[in-house]
Amino acid sequence: MPDLQISCPQCDHVWIVAKAKKGGQVNCPACGLLTEIKGASDTKLFYGLVGGLFVFLGLPFGVIAGVGLVNGDMGMAVCSGTIFIVACIVFLFLILGS
Repeated sequence: MPDLQISCPQCDHVWIVAKAKKGGQVNCPACGLLTEIKGASDTKLFYGLVGGLFVFLGLPFGVIAGVGLVNGDMGMAVCSGTIFIVACIVFLFLILGS
């Protein structure tokens, strides 16, 4: 993995950081200034995937649970509602744990 060469905006010190730091922040080794490394990080991809999976896999069970309640089918409502609650809990753990 190639490294990135960055320079401090305050003291113009140039140093090398790992490419994995792209989109993050590091302290300048010379003056200690917190310097932002240009580029996108993988957080947008992570949150996009987690949100997309929740929308496609979790929310339909909530809708099905509502349809089951409206139609009076308690078996469908309880099963779908339970799966929806589990999906919500997993979603919260993924978001809050990251």
